[in-house]
Amino acid sequence: MEKVIDIFFIMLVMGGIFPLLIGLMTVFSWCLPIKAPADQSNRINRIRLWWWAISAPHRFVANFDWLYGDEVDNLKSGRTWTKGRK
Repeated sequence: MEKVIDIFFIMLVMGGIFPLLIGLMTVFSWCLPIKAPADQSNRINRIRLWWWAISAPHRFVANFDWLYGDEVDNLKSGRTWTKGRK
């Protein structure tokens, strides 16, 4: 029974490493200094932008061509990674 608990614990640790690292990277990125022209107190908007990028990526397709197609299609058709739709 003790081996089953050890195996479960190892699987739990291995499965939790990636989400933990993503979470730490996210919180760390929120703490970085903000570049101009954004206001230094603009951290709430940074968190809001993070949430929009995760929950509604379709909002950014009009601004970034590379979000429009599949990654392989972008490479095959020679799409350029410029701002705005052509």
